[in-house]
Amino acid sequence: MNYNKKRSKKQHLDLGLSILPGLVGDSTALPPSRSYIYNSESYDEGTIETVDQIANLVKNHPTNKVLWIDIEGKCSKHLADELGKIFNLHELEMEDMINLYQRPKVEEYNNHLFMISRMLYYNKTTQNLTNEQVSYFVYENVLLTIQEEDEDAFEPVREKLRKSKTNIRSGNAMQLAYFLMDAIVDNYYPMLEEIGDRLDSLESQLLKSPDKSLLPQIQDIKREVFFLRKAIWAERDKINELIRFDHHYFDDKLKLYLRDTYDHCIQIIDIIESHKEISYSLADVYLSSQNIKMSEVMKVLTVISSIFIPLTFIAGVYGMNFSHIDEEGKIAPYNMPELYQDNGYMFVMVGMFIIAMAEVIYFRYKRWI
Repeated sequence: MNYNKKRSKKQHLDLGLSILPGLVGDSTALPPSRSYIYNSESYDEGTIETVDQIANLVKNHPTNKVLWIDIEGKCSKHLADELGKIFNLHELEMEDMINLYQRPKVEEYNNHLFMISRMLYYNKTTQNLTNEQVSYFVYENVLLTIQEEDEDAFEPVREKLRKSKTNIRSGNAMQLAYFLMDAIVDNYYPMLEEIGDRLDSLESQLLKSPDKSLLPQIQDIKREVFFLRKAIWAERDKINELIRFDHHYFDDKLKLYLRDTYDHCIQIIDIIESHKEISYSLADVYLSSQNIKMSEVMKVLTVISSIFIPLTFIAGVYGMNFSHIDEEGKIAPYNMPELYQDNGYMFVMVGMFIIAMAEVIYFRYKRWI
């Protein structure tokens, strides 16, 4: 996508970046930000506190070195406007910077590439899964990244930059952007390993002692797997699009690296699908265990009821208290004469006991209890 824009008279020709007159000297507070300037022979790292420092870095850094500006915090509209002036950004890019939760994508503008990744990790404070947006603005030898939070998966890349003999120091800004995207993808593996351990633990608990407190944990894992699946599928599509991209930022070596990251995305998708099936099966196991538990309870209650049904019938019959003598004093033979039989109570109790034991023996014979 190419958009025609008005350029200022004063431009940085090597980068295609415009520095508007009067911007340098404006002091806009920034979220925590750092700068990295390097090539194969040298490396310099520093902090950035105001927008005018960014403008100075873009304007004055040597063209034979790569400049990485990493902003670690949410981007306000005012900050987006200021960055738009420095980096000659399109209004659609600035809108995506401010309105977060965009899908991973890549777009080509007239002098740079704009990309988005989703960086997922467990927040150390809340222990919840954080779904963070990372925006990349890739120029010939300048890379601007904007994150939502100051916690990220980029530290391995920074460590490589600090070492003198690494491939990352000899590449351009697009290669640096690749290493950052690859770090985000590789960060999925420890998350999936942790989810796998939690699934194994939940499965053991469900088989040992299913409890209703386990169901919310299963639902949490299902939600996390859903977020991971949604993010990695879009990331895979973005990497695939970059592999097919026809741009002078990409050489054969970089596309080979991109294909490796694409393979990692496929592996992660397979693991996620496996975890998804396990989480759904655990939910089914929980519901099945609850049904089995309920069935056991109902079976016991049914057996008890079955034993007492004939006993209740007998007690009900002999509780009617019909007299065996009518109003004229004559014996009424059909009005329960056994009510007045000697030891009648003992006979009835023994009979009821025999009936109950016979039922228990029959249930055991049928393997119902």
